Amino acid sequence: MSSLHKSRIADFQDVLKEPSIALEKLRELSFSGIPCEGGLRCLCWKILLNYLPLERASWTSILAKQRELYAQFLREMIIQPGIAKANMGVSREDVTFEDHPLNPNPDSRWNTYFKDNEVLLQIDKDVRRLCPDISFFQRATEYPCLLILDPQNEFETLRKRVEQTTLKSQTVARNRSGVTNMSSPQKNSVPSSLNEYEVLPNGCEAHWEVVERILFIYAKLNPGIAYVQGMNEIVGPLYYTFATDPNSEWKEHAEADTFFCFTNLMAEIRDNFIKSLDDSQCGITYKMEKVYSTLKDKDVELYLKLQEQNIKPQFFAFRWLTLLLSQEFLLPDVIRIWDSLFADDNRFDFLLLVCCAMLMLIREQLLEGDFTVNMRLLQVPHLNQNAWNNLEKYSRSLTRSYQNVYVCTGPLFLPRTEADGKSYVKYQVIGKNHVAVPTHFFKVLILEAAGGQIELRSYVMPNAPVDEAIPLERFLVPIESIERASGLLFVPNILARAGSLKAITAGSK
Repeated sequence: MSSLHKSRIADFQDVLKEPSIALEKLRELSFSGIPCEGGLRCLCWKILLNYLPLERASWTSILAKQRELYAQFLREMIIQPGIAKANMGVSREDVTFEDHPLNPNPDSRWNTYFKDNEVLLQIDKDVRRLCPDISFFQRATEYPCLLILDPQNEFETLRKRVEQTTLKSQTVARNRSGVTNMSSPQKNSVPSSLNEYEVLPNGCEAHWEVVERILFIYAKLNPGIAYVQGMNEIVGPLYYTFATDPNSEWKEHAEADTFFCFTNLMAEIRDNFIKSLDDSQCGITYKMEKVYSTLKDKDVELYLKLQEQNIKPQFFAFRWLTLLLSQEFLLPDVIRIWDSLFADDNRFDFLLLVCCAMLMLIREQLLEGDFTVNMRLLQVPHLNQNAWNNLEKYSRSLTRSYQNVYVCTGPLFLPRTEADGKSYVKYQVIGKNHVAVPTHFFKVLILEAAGGQIELRSYVMPNAPVDEAIPLERFLVPIESIERASGLLFVPNILARAGSLKAITAGSK
């Protein structure tokens, strides 16, 4: 650790040990990045998001009160209708009369339960794929919610609720407009191992289940907005930061603390998720236009180029702004950006400047690119989605079965047969330096079992959107074809170390 970093840690500690926190000083320090040592980032975020007051003396009582309040939310909202009355000794006739599942009364607890299931299904679908580039959210939490997991209590886990047959009969997707689409599940879908993470033993729960609970309770307490896809990407970095706090006492209460910090943050940005407010001065459309007006002030040439190509800010800035850039960078970078975002008193003006800077950083490519190229530059890279994302998750899952898993990924430029029957290697170049865009990407998995046996699986996927329903086995290729196309040698180097190798190709067992 450098002396400069030690000095920064000392500066934070000096500010945070005062009986009354100097907020402006804390903001000034935090804007340049908060050290993660000693739980400093967790503590600073809780102050900057108005969860903890500036007076240190009141922290203990406020935290105890808020955490008990969250426990009460769990008792009231994560419960199957009818169970409570049955457990309290109420006769079956009374329970059936008041809360029969077919009761048409719109105020029936069962009617509310079934409506909640629609929201829960969308939350469950989203949180299971949260931050797919890391395994954290699929791992078991050190502090499962004993209130819910204790079999002596009357509560069920949301995971079990989702797994019920009644919920599996339909797939529910709610978009930002509030439209709920339902469709029957397809028979020929991606293997379940790619869609669902391994279920943990009884008494354990994964971090994504904690996030699911936070979002479900938020949706129940805020029926006007409920849950909108993308909220999971906002709560994810908050929970990750609190759940990895080196202070075990604080980490134990990561769920409750995340809930209230998320609620406070959503109070500032919830208008972005409400369609009826889009065109108001507090709505997302106004903010997206502000990105362009800011760009016009900073770089009029680039602004005019995007206008000329009719590239509207809605095509890319919607996601940037609503999700606070959480989808544009890897998680460690998102957390660092949020240090500055939370520290800035005018944090959403700062967010506009960051979005503008992101455009200016790729201005040369944007100025030279056509509409298609520029849309690719600005929108979500498809390689992080669909079939490639399934391959990434599958690669991580192999760490449970093998002692060591080595992964090599790279670009390929492969020939394609044209109308004249001849094969050509054609690829796009972008930017002044004519950076080549690969036609395909490969991924080679080298799997070492506990006994030293080596297996090799090699995949090639096109640099284009691929339907996630296509089985991964379709993309298995002989390793020789990758070696020939890439110029890399895998097999000789492996054999030099292991002496034997089992290559898995399409159709092999």
